[in-house]
Amino acid sequence: MSIAIPTQPSASSPSKSPTSLAGRIHGALDYDYCPWANKWVYWLKHPFWLLVIAAITAIFCGIYVSPAVLLMGVSLAVLLVMGIAWPWLAVRGLTAKLRFRQTRSHEGKPIEVEVEVTNAWPWPVWGLKLSRGFQLVSIERGTGWDGSFEHGLTVTGVRGWATEAINAVFKPTVRGVYPLETPSIETSFPFGLYSARKTLSDWNTLVVWPGKTALKTLPDAVEIASREDRTSDKRAGDVGDVLGTRWFRQGDSLRRVHWAQSARQGRLIVVERQQPISCALRLVLDLDPKHHGGEGREASIERLLRTAASIIESMHAQHATIECVIGHETIMVNSSASDLRRCLDQLAKVPAKGIHVCAQHGLCCSPGHRHRAMSEYLLTTQRGFSNLMHGEHWSSNHHLIVVGSESTPIPASCHDHVHCACKPWLELDPKEDVLAQLPRQWERACRVA
Repeated sequence: MSIAIPTQPSASSPSKSPTSLAGRIHGALDYDYCPWANKWVYWLKHPFWLLVIAAITAIFCGIYVSPAVLLMGVSLAVLLVMGIAWPWLAVRGLTAKLRFRQTRSHEGKPIEVEVEVTNAWPWPVWGLKLSRGFQLVSIERGTGWDGSFEHGLTVTGVRGWATEAINAVFKPTVRGVYPLETPSIETSFPFGLYSARKTLSDWNTLVVWPGKTALKTLPDAVEIASREDRTSDKRAGDVGDVLGTRWFRQGDSLRRVHWAQSARQGRLIVVERQQPISCALRLVLDLDPKHHGGEGREASIERLLRTAASIIESMHAQHATIECVIGHETIMVNSSASDLRRCLDQLAKVPAKGIHVCAQHGLCCSPGHRHRAMSEYLLTTQRGFSNLMHGEHWSSNHHLIVVGSESTPIPASCHDHVHCACKPWLELDPKEDVLAQLPRQWERACRVA
């Protein structure tokens, strides 16, 4: 779940001036005059440190000014001790297990999860939260959950000497392997002064693949050796299942004539069948951190991985062959479902900051196992396009798919120095959702090509 943090307007930027006196006073009191000093004083926002300062001040005043103030200082000190000891003692008696009902899913798909919490103490424990590893997950209503997912999975409470099995439904908004780090159960009840945590005793992992959309058109990426055991229902041919009938055209084989329909219609009608698949492509992902920017779900690398997942899954569904280059690894995706899972698992595990591998290496290298003549498609960003696309590296067998975001525009200094031998085969608008525009842009590029 991406959280927008409002920023203070700069002194130089024009802003709408409040018209009322109360508005001007509020603006003056709320304005951040020293943003550079925030990192030094933000710790004062935590109530623990405010109580510590208040307790120390009261004790000093009680010693040197008036003994009556000493009672207030001692009370604050007792409050601090209770605020630390209570949650620390509470988590010592807890044992928690986490179970994802599925092992793989896509971004935005609801997943059932079960959390089993055992309380060894005779008193109930409240305000429990599974933290660390769930920061990019959004919650849906489920039994035992209060709906808070900003910093983790929050559980209402567990009775004394009891084991609570809590079921919930949530959906991850960003791909990855969840939990993102070692999960812990924590509580800051009752005062919220101190959070005590304990690592979960057992948990499984959930691999979240990038989001995808369906692409119904095959590109003109020809493989040398076609196979009749793999057919496409998108193209007409001479093998496979029957797609339909049409009028006879000059050059059609008489073996394809549907004689019964021809006699009924009074003219020749032929049968159209499926065409053998002869589509194979090599997909190279530009994961260089220098070419990416942005954060969260709309980061350019996330848009690129969603595009790659859409192409791979759609081509696999149409029995095409895909060779995907992810960093230093090359994965061949044939008709096997395990090949597809292995490739999507690698997409899910790509670091959020990218991989330090030049995309040109993925295009220019020729691994020994490459035995097919494949069209090569490079997925990159606007910044990668400006840095990598030079004439001496490209041929008619190379296609450029530019997938970027508003955070990775082409630098102004690069516009006059880029001499590209070819334009992008497909270019996606950085201001529009990549999964919404990809199907129509893909179909247009396939038909134009």
